[in-house]
Amino acid sequence: MTFKIPFCSESLTLKPRRIALAGLAAIAAFLGALDTGYAEVVSAKARYDGGLVIVRGKTAEPMQFVSLDRVLATRSNRVGRFVFRQSRIPHRCSVLLYSEGRSMTVPIKNCPLNE
Repeated sequence: MTFKIPFCSESLTLKPRRIALAGLAAIAAFLGALDTGYAEVVSAKARYDGGLVIVRGKTAEPMQFVSLDRVLATRSNRVGRFVFRQSRIPHRCSVLLYSEGRSMTVPIKNCPLNE
């Protein structure tokens, strides 16, 4: 898709990937503006198993948004539990969980970088 900018000799080309990223950023901003109530990560555990970092935890209330290292995001289920699975191992062998402006650092058990 090409757009012509008035008074400009060059044309601006928007690639589908950039459009998708802009859409995702707009959705994330909208969801961040919603009032989801009191949300706090009450407990969480992280472990390395079979090439994956698995993070399991519980929020104070059900259906709350939780973010892993501000990269991945999910919602807790109807009883407040959530799970993240990722193949990337952080260099510090710990993950940072965010929920409603509060954060919690969780060390990764069996981290291969500690050996």
